[in-house]
Amino acid sequence: MNQEEFENKRQQLVSEADALQTAEEINAKIAEIEALDKAYDEEIKAKTARERVKNMTNPFKQNEKQDLQNKITVSYEDVFAKYIKGEELTAEERDCFKENNIRNSATTTSGNSAVIPQTLAKEIIKEIGETHAVLGEVREFHVKGYLSLPKGSMTANVAWYDEGDSATDASVSTSKIDLSAYDLKTNMPVSFRMKEMATPEFLAFIKEQIVEQAGDKLANAVINGLGVPGALDVFKAQPTGVVTALEAESTTPRVLTYNGSTTSAQMEEKIRNMLAKIKSGYKGKKFYAKNAVIWNVLAGIKDGDGKNLFIPDPTGNFPGRIFGVPVVEEDAIPDNAILLGDFKKGYAINFNKDLTLMQQDRNKDAETDYTLYGLVDGKPVLTEAFVYLKKS
Repeated sequence: MNQEEFENKRQQLVSEADALQTAEEINAKIAEIEALDKAYDEEIKAKTARERVKNMTNPFKQNEKQDLQNKITVSYEDVFAKYIKGEELTAEERDCFKENNIRNSATTTSGNSAVIPQTLAKEIIKEIGETHAVLGEVREFHVKGYLSLPKGSMTANVAWYDEGDSATDASVSTSKIDLSAYDLKTNMPVSFRMKEMATPEFLAFIKEQIVEQAGDKLANAVINGLGVPGALDVFKAQPTGVVTALEAESTTPRVLTYNGSTTSAQMEEKIRNMLAKIKSGYKGKKFYAKNAVIWNVLAGIKDGDGKNLFIPDPTGNFPGRIFGVPVVEEDAIPDNAILLGDFKKGYAINFNKDLTLMQQDRNKDAETDYTLYGLVDGKPVLTEAFVYLKKS
């Protein structure tokens, strides 16, 4: 198939995925899209290889043979590195740049933006997850267009039947959540002198800046994001955070409080109450809090026998455990607060548009603005997967 046929087929599959209702159907459609991408890539490789064979059998086309070899050896990772350093691209590199950005739906009309290569993007997402624990746990999708996911409860209508009897439908997934597309943008000014670094070191520096700034913004959105503004609100549309969703519930059944006079015994009871509100199906639950809260509050709680409730983790994977549940440091959690939850089952995030890097030189200041841009949305799938304890 040619590129136009590929783009049309891919867009059709994306539209079909957008119309589906269940996570199982959506994941199956995503697998079709990934299979199509792989098949198209293999077709391009096969076509290139065939052209290479033709030229190898004709000794009078040495120049064309060399041009073909140049095309084969061009990788988008190398082209992207030259782009962000402001270096001039060859004709083959420009073709590679254009092809990858069209395929990934980058906003390239202004000529100053580029989709981050998949290998680098995976490294960035992985390191963001290591920097912010909640981002390493959430369910992550990369579906173009709006995405709907079923929203229900861990309680299913399961019973015993005689052979031949029809089973009644499970009372799960009675509603859905819709993930839209909200602008995620962060700017990173870099001096012209920094761009003189060797390419591998410069790429590592840019990746570090993206991980730090995008990670902070995404983690804060997952925890504290305000969602869609109302008529009188002044904030911009953004993902809905877990804390925002819990505090918006009627009578806030999953929000507990403590104050400065709360005793250690009372805090121990509140921790037990938090655990009691999470159903047993959520095996991935963890306590999340800022480092100061972990060591100034949680580490000092004692049980009725005067023994510390907090047990340091000898493996070093996280600070410790309470009642066997891991306690994890997460700087996006509000001050003097503790969040208990299972993010793998309870929260979903979709990158409607993959992360793109735009650049703009400011010659007067001898700096280049690198702007990271993406379309992202996230929402709690199940609020019953979380409990929040805050200081009143």
